[in-house]
Amino acid sequence: MKKLIVSLGAGAALAALVACGPLPTREAYYGQLQTWVGLHSDLLARNWGPPDKSYKLSDGSTMLQYERVKQRYVPGMSVPDHEPVVVRGNDGKLYRTTVTRWRQEPGYYDIDRCSTRFTAAPDGIITTFQFEGDDCVAYPPPPQKVG
Repeated sequence: MKKLIVSLGAGAALAALVACGPLPTREAYYGQLQTWVGLHSDLLARNWGPPDKSYKLSDGSTMLQYERVKQRYVPGMSVPDHEPVVVRGNDGKLYRTTVTRWRQEPGYYDIDRCSTRFTAAPDGIITTFQFEGDDCVAYPPPPQKVG
């Protein structure tokens, strides 16, 4: 009976996660960037805004770099520490029990970054891209309807 309850609990958790929809992935971000290859960099600038950095390469192509930084504060919290102790009861016997001591964990800043670089040929057509960072993710496109 206990295994059945655990299985139902795990199944319910999985169903809840699926109901939330797809999570952002690096693969989806790659797919979004891939759609820019073959398009003009002016169209990219109209959609993404001006690049944060650009650099003219010796072959006449241009590297366009976009930086995304998100910072959020994660507040601290109280965390219980349970310490085992031995106490002597009124009857003179020794008993094992636990004492709970609370300690305060400090808050911290969480910083997520994504740096995306496109290379545009001398005629402005985007030829390559690359990205790095822990926040280079996107939601997958919705499934296509068939029929």
